[in-house]
Amino acid sequence: MILAIPDPHIERWLLLDSAAFKAAVGRGCDAPDQKCDRDLYKQRLIAAIHAAGIMPSFGGIEFAEDIVQHMDIDRAKRADRAFRRFVDHLVNVFRQWQRETDRSEL
Repeated sequence: MILAIPDPHIERWLLLDSAAFKAAVGRGCDAPDQKCDRDLYKQRLIAAIHAAGIMPSFGGIEFAEDIVQHMDIDRAKRADRAFRRFVDHLVNVFRQWQRETDRSEL
């Protein structure tokens, strides 16, 4: 099991890569800062989508899959400590699976 726990909010992760955001909604976004005001990142996500001329139906989260599909994972890792921990943990699990597969083939 791998836990993806955004600190502080998942919407922040969706704003980490402006190029991915642009590919998904047609316009880039400003990189988020490290503040954690209640609903700050939700508001920023909605504002960035509005700036692209789109009215989000579900607060912008409906664009999450498209944004992630275009995301530069290394760039996002550099921008957010919690995202880096998640990706590093995921990579370690994949490496462990690969080692187990390699051993089972012997």
